[in-house]
Amino acid sequence: MGPPAPLRCAIYTRTSVVDLDNPTFSSNLAQREACAAFIASRRGENWVEIDCIYDDPGWSGQDMERPALKLLLADIKRGQVQVVVIQRLDRLSRTVADLTRLTSFFDEHGVALVSVSQQIDSSNSLGRLALNTLMSFAQFEREIIGERTRDKIGASRRKGLWHSAPPFGYDVLDQHLLINAAEAATVRYIFQSFLDHGQTSTLAVELNAQGITTKTWKTKSGKVRGGLPIDKSYLYKLLHNRMFLGEVRYAGQWHPGKHEAIITPELWVEVHAMITYRTQATPTTRSERVEFLLRGRVFGVDGRAYTPWRSTKHKYRVYCYYVPQKEIAVGAGASGLPRYSAYKLENLVMECLRETLRDPSRLIKGLPEVLKNQPDYSEATVVTALSRLDEDWHTLTPFQQRAITLQFVKTIIIGPDNLVLNFDIDGVMQRVRDFHQELQSESSGDNEQSRNV
Repeated sequence: MGPPAPLRCAIYTRTSVVDLDNPTFSSNLAQREACAAFIASRRGENWVEIDCIYDDPGWSGQDMERPALKLLLADIKRGQVQVVVIQRLDRLSRTVADLTRLTSFFDEHGVALVSVSQQIDSSNSLGRLALNTLMSFAQFEREIIGERTRDKIGASRRKGLWHSAPPFGYDVLDQHLLINAAEAATVRYIFQSFLDHGQTSTLAVELNAQGITTKTWKTKSGKVRGGLPIDKSYLYKLLHNRMFLGEVRYAGQWHPGKHEAIITPELWVEVHAMITYRTQATPTTRSERVEFLLRGRVFGVDGRAYTPWRSTKHKYRVYCYYVPQKEIAVGAGASGLPRYSAYKLENLVMECLRETLRDPSRLIKGLPEVLKNQPDYSEATVVTALSRLDEDWHTLTPFQQRAITLQFVKTIIIGPDNLVLNFDIDGVMQRVRDFHQELQSESSGDNEQSRNV
């Protein structure tokens, strides 16, 4: 009877960050030496290290598409590996689910998993129990680290500090956002060009022709990121980024930041009025666009929606209505509710909105208590902001008036002889915040002027 066949052992190593400070002796190399020494200590059991190197430098433990790992799994399928040796379990995976799938794959092909520093060998039941227990604690630790990181980012954002990649238009210095003059000029150019032409596709072509790309920046490890061609999707996100107004986003909400704004609130309102206009546009002739400002917001007292409806064309004219849904499904008069021409209803809603702006007591009553308790948004601030908006209404463009209507009005409930407006409190408070920031800007400007005098 001859000697037992050797057990072919594969060493797998991984690091999340490439060690640039000590390239001659990286973390991957340290892991490999520890695993090789362990295999050498088991030479009496016919353990033999195979020549193939399975190293994944710079790969996250959450990513299962690592090239060396995929090669290792392919070699296991071909029967070239009997034992996988790693320094620690988190080198193979950082989640219980992924590690469970890998160990199941190893068991299916008769391959043992050995962790050197944790003294785990999955070829026996005790080793598998230890394996599952350690991975559960490893995932728990990772989730705790994630929670701490999110809390830290939230606290930093509230203090105006910045830990993420620098956004377009800004650079990061000592965790503070500072305006990048060249990129800020590009941001203003994009907003103004969209306001002038309303075409993101044409604007994207123009920017690419000028060689303007997305933000280029370096990671802590020295890798260059960004610098990609600008497309319509990128422009859409850029035009909706309130960071250019001096705000920061955290937990799904925008909050006043401590960095300098790049664009003015007036330009933002005009651009988003144009976006609202184009969103409401139909693929027919330009004269037929923007018929249904209140699409999806009109309901009858019976709970059914009003449906936008166009009449047949007569001498190249189109007549637009909001029609009770029940009348479309059953027949004329079935709902007992009136139908409105789009022009009449939308102007009626705007007039009701302006009446509320003149006397905002109804809106103030509807504010959540948590907002009423905010010192920056007192009742006096809300009244002043909304009253000022009514006073300036006649100076606004039709685009701006429509955008404000959509921002304020959540739903319109139509009865047989009346209609009721339900307001979007979040939209109202955003308008108050914008007004509050304008007052602060004016105050800062006056103080600066006084100092200069």
